[in-house]
Amino acid sequence: MSICSGAILLAKLGLLKNKPYCTHHQVYPLVEKIDKTAIAKKNKRFVQIDSIYTSG
Repeated sequence: MSICSGAILLAKLGLLKNKPYCTHHQVYPLVEKIDKTAIAKKNKRFVQIDSIYTSG
């Protein structure tokens, strides 16, 4: 589970590979640099996929 910029850590650990996620609007560019396969859901406040939860 990550809140806001915690998505950076999930991306670095490879947990967002080919998976949707959401985060704070200023963090999307950094996550996109770390993992180009992660699927940004910029219009969402909360995303759950399998056992991974992300929120903005």
